[in-house]
Amino acid sequence: MKRLASLALFALVVGFASALTGCGGGSSETVLPPPQLANGEENGARIVVTSTKFEHQVGKTQCPQKIGTVTITNVSRDEKLKFRIDKGPPPSEPKATSVSRTSGELAKGESITVDMTFLCSQTTDVSEQWILLVTDEKGNRVTDTALNVTGSVR
Repeated sequence: MKRLASLALFALVVGFASALTGCGGGSSETVLPPPQLANGEENGARIVVTSTKFEHQVGKTQCPQKIGTVTITNVSRDEKLKFRIDKGPPPSEPKATSVSRTSGELAKGESITVDMTFLCSQTTDVSEQWILLVTDEKGNRVTDTALNVTGSVR
């Protein structure tokens, strides 16, 4: 239940921020801050998502088309965090979009940026979901986030 509430809240925030930018490659960013310790110190993964809402004009827009990025930063006390980006569940399972990396490790203080791309494999609108999971070295969940990608294809 807690995971679903977390996913729903972030999906709402990302969707709202995407709506504010309008279309294709807007400069909007949504920041999902890490949990804080009692002393206010951040401990976990900071996630920054650029707009995941895009427009594509068949025959006019470059293919494949970069549509956004996800930047993950290890701000935890742990020396390493692991991340994984999985396809969302049907019917929103990605078929028309891809990510540049699906897994990796982050040393303390390290950041990685993952590109999201429209593959130009369809001429209809896109509504897909990717799931980002970040764990500590022991495999405990640090955060999980739904990355909703929507696109208008004309």
